[in-house]
Amino acid sequence: MRIVRSMIVILAVAAGAAQATPSVGAEYPERPVTFVVPYAAGGATDLLARTLGHMLEQRLGKPFVIENRPGASSVIAATFVAKSLPDGYTIMLATSTTMAINSAVFKNLPYAPLVDLSPVALIATSPFVLVVNSGLPVRSVGELVQLAKRTPGELSYGSSGPGSAHHLFMQLLASMTSIKLTHVPYRGTVPAVNDVVAGHIQMMFADMSTSLPLIRAGSLRALGVSTSNRLEGAPDLPSLAEAGVPGYDASAWQMVVIPTHTPKEIVEKLYGALREIQTDPAFRATIVQRGMGPLNSPPPAELEQFVKAEIVRWAKVAQDAGVANSQ
Repeated sequence: MRIVRSMIVILAVAAGAAQATPSVGAEYPERPVTFVVPYAAGGATDLLARTLGHMLEQRLGKPFVIENRPGASSVIAATFVAKSLPDGYTIMLATSTTMAINSAVFKNLPYAPLVDLSPVALIATSPFVLVVNSGLPVRSVGELVQLAKRTPGELSYGSSGPGSAHHLFMQLLASMTSIKLTHVPYRGTVPAVNDVVAGHIQMMFADMSTSLPLIRAGSLRALGVSTSNRLEGAPDLPSLAEAGVPGYDASAWQMVVIPTHTPKEIVEKLYGALREIQTDPAFRATIVQRGMGPLNSPPPAELEQFVKAEIVRWAKVAQDAGVANSQ
C-alpha cells in the first residue's frame, strides 16, 4: 500500500509539473534571433529583411539581428541555416533562388530545400527590371536584341551569382531572342548595379528597389519589367512581353524559412507574427513603393506544396535556357 501511495504521489506531482510547464514556443523568443540574408547589404532582400526584423522585434519583444552571408547564389547562407540548431534562433529570408532555382542549376547542393529548410511564410513577389547603362545606344528591348546580334558575346550582364534569378532571367531572355551575352557574376545585387551605372558591364535584370531611384535619376535606362503585366509601383515601365519579347514572364519571391525540425509551436508563432505584419497597411505600402508585390501567406503546410511546384517550374525554365545542372 505504501508503494501504491508513493506512486500516486509521484504521478500527481509529475502531472502538476506538466501543467505548470509552458509549451515549447510559449516564451519564444527569449533572446535575440539571427535573421540571415543570403545577399549583400542594400539589396531588395536585405531591405525587406530589415523591415521584417524591426516589425518582428516590435511584436515578439526581442531583437532580430540581420546577418548578411552573400555568395554562391545564396548557397552559403542556406547551408549555414540548414546546419543551425532547429531552435528558432536562426531564421532566413530565402528567395526563389534558394528554394527552387538552385535545385535546377546546381549538380550537388550542400542543402536540400524542404528537407533541410522548412517554409514559414511567403512574404512578397519581386519582379525585376531590365536595365542598361545610360550610355548604351539602345532605348528598347528590340534595339538591344539587334545590337547583341551584331556583336555576339560582346555585351556583358551582371548577376548576384551563377544560377541566381538575375542570371536565369537573362539566360531565358537570351534563349527566347537567340542572342549571345557574357555573364559577369557578383557577390550581391548592389555591386552589379553599380557596375552597370559605371559602364563596366552593359546590363542586368535588377531588383526594383535598387534600380528605381537610379532609373528616375537617369543613371540607368529601363527597358522593361520581367512580369507579363506592368507593376503597381512603376506603371510607366512596359513589360518585356509588350516591349518585344512575347511570352516572357518571370518573377522572384521571398520567403521566411527555418531549419527543419524546429518545434511546431515556434513555427506557428513566427507565422502568426509575420501574417500580422503582412496585413499592416504601412508594411504593404512600403512593399509596393519598393516595386514588390505584397502577399498574404498561406500556412506553412500549403507552402511546401507551393515550393514543390516552383521547383518543377524552374527546372523546366533552366532546361529550356540551357543552364540545368550547369554549376
